[in-house]
Amino acid sequence: MIGKVWKMGLSGLLWTLAIIVGMWLFGMGMVAVLILVLKQDSYMIIGSCIAILVWFMVSILADSLTLEKQFSLAVGMGRTRKEFLVVRYIVQVINTVIGILVLIAVYRVEVILGKVCYRNLVCESDPVGALINIYMILPIIFLLPIISFFIGMLLIRFQKKAYWAIWFICVIGAPFSKIIIENLVKYPDSLLSRIVKGIGIIIQKIGEIGQMGILCIIGLLLVLVTYLVLKKQEVTQF
Repeated sequence: MIGKVWKMGLSGLLWTLAIIVGMWLFGMGMVAVLILVLKQDSYMIIGSCIAILVWFMVSILADSLTLEKQFSLAVGMGRTRKEFLVVRYIVQVINTVIGILVLIAVYRVEVILGKVCYRNLVCESDPVGALINIYMILPIIFLLPIISFFIGMLLIRFQKKAYWAIWFICVIGAPFSKIIIENLVKYPDSLLSRIVKGIGIIIQKIGEIGQMGILCIIGLLLVLVTYLVLKKQEVTQF
């Protein structure tokens, strides 16, 4: 059954991978143009960075928006809600692993091309290299499908209200976060700054295993909430 469900969403996966490669090529082309025009003596790993950000957003958006249709179809065909959630989660984990493997591949190619094409230049920044480790990849594989499930559940349960709430958070979140960061830097002795520093110290002390444990707890809570809501959710379209 998992294989059949995976094949049903294969076209969507291929489109996502095509977007990853397209944004990767766009990023590398942008770096090449900047080097030629500005005559820089350094370069940055930008293509893979853009590809990761776009992949993250596209994966969450696509999986969230298709949840209601797939949920109604599966339940309407006699599948239990628990069975639907388990199968869909496994399929999304598989797709996430494939996406990560493609991202790692294009990153490696970009590093090699940078060394070959810009052999006389210095690599100024490589933000992607720090992300490729087991302590970053495992939480992404575990949490990304869960986040998509949770957002999709909100869209099913609250419909237009959820769309507006998510839009509001996205629009307001960026400038509001910038203001908070600026105030943390400007007033290092404020109560908020001390709280943030304290949380940072605690997270650092519990180590990578402890951090993964916290992420697992958060993920399980999101799964529980999603299941409890969808357990009582009526099929709206079939």
